[in-house]
Amino acid sequence: MTAPDTAALRLSGTKLTADLDAAITGITVQSSEGSVANLSVTSADPAGVLMKSAFATTGTTVTWYDDTWQVAGLTTRWGSDNTIEHSIDCRSSLARQLRKRYRASVEKKVSPSEWVARRVRSAGGVAVCQPSSRQATIAQTSGAQRQSELDVIADLASQAEWSWVEWGGRLWFGSRHWAWSGNASGQRLWPVTRASNPASDHIEAEIAPAARHAAPPVAGHPPGPYRPRAATG
Repeated sequence: MTAPDTAALRLSGTKLTADLDAAITGITVQSSEGSVANLSVTSADPAGVLMKSAFATTGTTVTWYDDTWQVAGLTTRWGSDNTIEHSIDCRSSLARQLRKRYRASVEKKVSPSEWVARRVRSAGGVAVCQPSSRQATIAQTSGAQRQSELDVIADLASQAEWSWVEWGGRLWFGSRHWAWSGNASGQRLWPVTRASNPASDHIEAEIAPAARHAAPPVAGHPPGPYRPRAATG
């Protein structure tokens, strides 16, 4: 089993202590169409080192290479050999804000792109949106059928048969053609090849570092290998 690359991991801006570093068994970054990016840190922690650290506190800042995340949740499970494994999920501040902002609202004569851009900006993020036509109304419901702002963004994308994705406080909203034609400013790209075809179009990827203390990747991108989970040709 390859050790995780914890050398570039910071907790509240500080390097990990030796015992906390030793407790971490995995670091994985997931990004896919129709979801927010997620940094997952797993730990076998029989001594309870992780649970006594800031990793156990929601909202703690976690940095891995050039990307900054916040602890969003922690789950604990028993392994088959009676070991305890913790999994810490971290997301951007924007993703956490959009997920927890619930309110009833109705806006008239507004385009989906305008609605998305305003909500993302209000949550402290940056929206990169394909222009779209205005609609009579766009509603966010409350009560038993309440919707978060992220729920409404997903619904608007589905209605237009568009896609959306979030990474590092930036949210893209538009058609796949628009994104791949180079119009989506600032989109995050990785050199991924499927079936020996350099022209493969990968829309979902799971990034797992291959070595602890690997050299920093180009332009601050996390290290490989990059394992595609879904793709279109």
